[in-house]
Amino acid sequence: MGTAYQKARREVMQAHGFERYSAARPPYTARHREYLRRGAELTARGGSAKDEVRVKTVGLIDFEVRIAADVLDRHDEREFMLLANSAMNDLQATYKQVLANLLHELSLKYQDKER
Repeated sequence: MGTAYQKARREVMQAHGFERYSAARPPYTARHREYLRRGAELTARGGSAKDEVRVKTVGLIDFEVRIAADVLDRHDEREFMLLANSAMNDLQATYKQVLANLLHELSLKYQDKER
């Protein structure tokens, strides 16, 4: 529901000409602009222990969830929720690593260029 809300909010904002960043803090450096551009394209994947539930995200905006064909037949609601939670936790950890890699790369790239 949170993702659906964010997507709908973003669509309304774009339809009315609002930018992704606030007017009070626009992207003021090349590093910041590159971070916003590339951050929106970051891809991360996660999955439950046996990949019964797999999740992929691009920029934490678009999500794709794949559930193995027989998972709902083999698991009750509680077990399925544990699998889904495990997949999302794995996705979150992967996304944090991908984001940290981007931030490190940008830090090195711009370390002497912008002060």
